[in-house]
Amino acid sequence: MGENAAEKYAPIKIPNKLGEFKSLFDLSFDQEEMKWTNWMNTQDKYVVNKELSFLQLSIPTIDSIRMLSICKMLLMNNKHCLLVGPTGTGKSLQLNQMLQADFDNEFWAYYQLGFSAQTTSN
Repeated sequence: MGENAAEKYAPIKIPNKLGEFKSLFDLSFDQEEMKWTNWMNTQDKYVVNKELSFLQLSIPTIDSIRMLSICKMLLMNNKHCLLVGPTGTGKSLQLNQMLQADFDNEFWAYYQLGFSAQTTSN
């Protein structure tokens, strides 16, 4: 291991002044630049598609960006992903949009199953 290897594997500094962020979970680690960044900076600026209906809109928030990024990372590493939360918060819509955008190709296929409060174990 030369000096370059030592620099490459140097400990990553965790910011001790988060500023506008309340916790480390509000930040994403950029592996290419080796620094912490706001989750909102990991996405392009959102532009409303006027052809979509109101129900088809999915406005990215720090929570949705973080959730979808972690889900995508899990799926790309052959790990299972389960989204939980209150009804009507956009879990299915966001996940379906991610699957169509990033995983609907010659290497990936997905099948959607719908569950509701009426779904039983049988």
